[in-house]
Amino acid sequence: MFAPTTLDSAGNSVAQALMDTMNSASAPTSLLSVSNENALGSLRPHPPQGRVLPLRRRSDRYGAGRSDGLEAMLIGALDEIDYGMILIDAHGRVCHANHLARVELGRNEHLCMERELLVSCALEHREALSGAIGRASRGARSLVDLSQTESPGRSLMVAVVPIGQRTENSLTPSFVLVITGKQQICEQISLQLFARRYALSRSEQIVLHALALGSTVQEVATERGLALSTVRSQVKDIRVKTRCKSVRELLSKVSALPPLVSSIKGNS
Repeated sequence: MFAPTTLDSAGNSVAQALMDTMNSASAPTSLLSVSNENALGSLRPHPPQGRVLPLRRRSDRYGAGRSDGLEAMLIGALDEIDYGMILIDAHGRVCHANHLARVELGRNEHLCMERELLVSCALEHREALSGAIGRASRGARSLVDLSQTESPGRSLMVAVVPIGQRTENSLTPSFVLVITGKQQICEQISLQLFARRYALSRSEQIVLHALALGSTVQEVATERGLALSTVRSQVKDIRVKTRCKSVRELLSKVSALPPLVSSIKGNS
């Protein structure tokens, strides 16, 4: 079972890795420029997120000495990202996970911790994930599908990418960032702010949320017990207010919203 203190035992804070990279002339210009495909989620609401694994932060030899609060701000910034992000040090140990990553680990469905190491919950994917982490430590990027073939349900893809300084001929392994794929086209908080921006009614917000989860207009009407013509009228009003010529354009606009997460983060 994963111990609550595991994520801070390595002492390698993600903020220091980020600051080292930003201060390096040879570092990538962007740490968060990984492009993941957004996919429409299930028609039904997703299952409860489960517990959020706690993360106690502390000053240590990597993070101490910052009087300007940059470390705390960078850690807080990662918690606002609509992707789970897990930083793994050069020894293969998990040293930081942002809020959505801790939510994912708390589900104990696709990813879990074993002796400070990130592993797949399904034995069939453990070799693929560990291999991807090993390749990323040597500078290669890859995608790993952690969907479980014998228990169909919520799927999960993760990107595994190198982070930090590593020259072409260097034998020193890089830090590795594991980024979890999105489970729906955008978070509900982003949709709420989008709806507020364009003054959508409560009924229109519900319809937009259903469309973003992959429902058709007919399915929305059936689930809400409304006439098809009523829902079509609501969709038309949404398109007019948001200045979109089609539902496809509307969903494209929604999928490009900034990645926001709720300010209420439970036991994080």
